[in-house]
Amino acid sequence: MQRILLHRTNWRRLVLGALMLASKVWEDQAVWNADFLSLFPNLSVKDLNELERQYLNLLFFNVSLSASVYAKFYFELKSLSPTFALKPLSTEDKERLESKSSSIEQKHKKKNLRAQSMDPFIPKARQHVI
Repeated sequence: MQRILLHRTNWRRLVLGALMLASKVWEDQAVWNADFLSLFPNLSVKDLNELERQYLNLLFFNVSLSASVYAKFYFELKSLSPTFALKPLSTEDKERLESKSSSIEQKHKKKNLRAQSMDPFIPKARQHVI
């Protein structure tokens, strides 16, 4: 089993790849990588295609999830937080989250930091440019 270390330099790309793939599996309508460009203007379709390809290779193209596995992780996550609830964020919570995200993003833009690729965590035989 391939393991990938979650690190401050790669977590954004890992989360982005997971969310892209999850949205494609979950949505009834076709989702194209170009659809994500409005959210991530610093990336290209080629970059997103490669990220998705690497994710699929690491998953051996197995993107299905059984109900039992889903239930297991759902209840595990729920047990981690006594306030866990499946309800929409309040307007106040949304604004607070957006404010916090924006301030962190601006701080990193000023430092010219960018999420790095998954290359250090992928065997050389499978490594591609991201």
